[in-house]
Amino acid sequence: EKRTRAEEIRTLLADEEARWGLVQEELQEVREDYADERRSTIVGPEADMEYTEEDYIVDEDVHVIVTRDGWVKRQGTYSDLDSIRTRDGDEVGWVLAGSTRATVGFFTNYGACYTTRIAEISSTTGYGDPVQKLFSFDDGEHVVGVISFDDRALPDPFPEEPDEQGELFDPDSEPDPDAPDHPYVVAISKGGRATRFTVDGYVEPSISTGRKYMRLDDGDEVVRVHLARGNENVCLASHDGRALVFPVHQVSVYKGPAKGVRAIRLEDDDRVLDFALSTRARQGLTVATNNGREEIVRTTKFDVTNRGAKGTLVIKRGYFGEVFPEPVEVMLGDSS
Repeated sequence: EKRTRAEEIRTLLADEEARWGLVQEELQEVREDYADERRSTIVGPEADMEYTEEDYIVDEDVHVIVTRDGWVKRQGTYSDLDSIRTRDGDEVGWVLAGSTRATVGFFTNYGACYTTRIAEISSTTGYGDPVQKLFSFDDGEHVVGVISFDDRALPDPFPEEPDEQGELFDPDSEPDPDAPDHPYVVAISKGGRATRFTVDGYVEPSISTGRKYMRLDDGDEVVRVHLARGNENVCLASHDGRALVFPVHQVSVYKGPAKGVRAIRLEDDDRVLDFALSTRARQGLTVATNNGREEIVRTTKFDVTNRGAKGTLVIKRGYFGEVFPEPVEVMLGDSS
């Protein structure tokens, strides 16, 4: 019997097909003795479920209202600007439409942009909250521009001609020669510097200390920030009574925070008071002299020249003591 078994083993060792046949027979026996119906199912790896902050926000179109003194609130509807409640001595500076899922950027005089989701702003028909409740402002820091980053509230870009005044570029911050056609943010400082940049780097919510959008010299600060298509004229006034109008596309576009280019050539003791963007003949910046006389810096009264010029001296005795900026009102679907 042992010899017979040994012969069978030698035969199996010499025949691979016979070995696999034996394995198959034994597996069949195991299956008949122990097999039962499968209770689990075999599936591939589960798809990762991704969630964003926006998924938890009810999508609702509202208005962000910001006053000159920096009070902010969220409101569903309003009939007109005069119907919006403000504190005594304050007035509405910006009314910007947008979805609660979109973001809004607050640009300050210290060259920083603070971005939050519109849903994070208090919803009320009262006075709202100081913007400092949302962010960490430094002493003396205040809002000089507000932009809704809802795509429907951004203007369509305007094809532009390249800047021909390369000698006025900031040597420490080269302009972006490949800048895409985007709506741009335009900022001008009291020291007469101007920069332009796309909104792309400021759309996402920021930390409480914000993001820099302009580099400023000691003692300088931004006077105003506006959103531009690229076809507007800059209407600018200085404290010493000078007015200057030039195309906004002459302000170079930068990839990041920059000192920018010279907007106006100022005397040593002069400073920029404010500026407005104009696309219509009678649209401009309203200023008042120290004697109370009002003047509108606009294209019907002042020639459109080049940035970097001294501008026109409007008053020989006295100065511009006050500006009256128009409130910024942006509705969804505005393209200009």
